[in-house]
Amino acid sequence: MKASFGHGSKVKTLLLCHPLIVTSLPRSTRRFASLNQVKVTEWDVYNNGQLIVHRVENFFDLAFQNLKVSIV
Repeated sequence: MKASFGHGSKVKTLLLCHPLIVTSLPRSTRRFASLNQVKVTEWDVYNNGQLIVHRVENFFDLAFQNLKVSIV
């Protein structure tokens, strides 16, 4: 899979105000990426050009947050 999102990127979902966060990207030593710390096990299970479905290892936690702390 060629990554088109970077680590920490937000991916819009059908559930408003609950984007998925790219928490890891596939690397040569790690084949899988993760969203909200849930491993994506299969890409593009369904893709009609407007909606894309991927298979994941577990359910997503609706309370997952990616807190970015900025130091001033």
